[in-house]
Amino acid sequence: MAYLCLQLELIDASLKDGVPTEIDRAYTKALLDSMAVYGGFKFSGQSWDPDPEIAAELPKQIVWSKGWGGEYKWNDPDESHSEKGHEGQFNALDYMYLHNLYYLVFGDEIEHEFEETYDCLCGDIEMSDIYALEADSDDDVLTNYNALTDLVEAGVPLHSKLVKQLSHLDFCTKNVFTSTSTTSTVSIKQLFDDYHDIGISLNKYQTNVFTVSDGGKLNIEARLVVCNDKELTVEDGGQINLDKGDILIKPGAKLIIKGDVTIDRGTKVIFEDGGEIIIKTGGTLSQVIIE
Repeated sequence: MAYLCLQLELIDASLKDGVPTEIDRAYTKALLDSMAVYGGFKFSGQSWDPDPEIAAELPKQIVWSKGWGGEYKWNDPDESHSEKGHEGQFNALDYMYLHNLYYLVFGDEIEHEFEETYDCLCGDIEMSDIYALEADSDDDVLTNYNALTDLVEAGVPLHSKLVKQLSHLDFCTKNVFTSTSTTSTVSIKQLFDDYHDIGISLNKYQTNVFTVSDGGKLNIEARLVVCNDKELTVEDGGQINLDKGDILIKPGAKLIIKGDVTIDRGTKVIFEDGGEIIIKTGGTLSQVIIE
């Protein structure tokens, strides 16, 4: 089915409060599910030569997000499935358009209401898979135009310029910490601080081990999600101050307290089934009391 017809079918059903005649919920959801975690993009990599004739003959690689490699899927589907068209990291408005139409038309058929699960996500590809394919030299690079999933599956050596561009994509949930420990002050803040006034905390994720060492301080003003099997440790002489928001400990994750953890009024530490809070000798977990 042409993508333009898909849109028109859903818009018509939405306006008439009816059911599409040519498509069903499963088909539409399959399109939504085909969007990769890292979003839509199209990048290219090619070596440079001052001689234009030589440069034109150098191997070139173009890679895109499978099915979503264009600026707007519904206007030019060919661009979303091939090396043609514009390059860049796209804003996924085409995805959100379909997402909203899906809920407008099929909302009554969805069994479960939306529930935030605070999952720490990784897709089928991780950046480590990309780095493993980076070519040792330009001589190892061959011309190739393909979707990223197909290139990775085939083990195609990737041009260094292409790898550099791909490194800007989020293949997994982004880690809020840029290191694994601190002996100074680190503050986690959310983008819109006034959201706290209406009870909204925005998520920040810890996807690797992190230690607040002696002399270090971690100030939290968001919802810090300690991802599955990761550990947040505060050593003797270290401090964690939960000023606003929450600490959410996922299954298998641990908050290990050897120093001081202070939670302000209106904040909380939550642990899901399988998450742990471990208070060692000398460690303290206390709440600020406002008279």
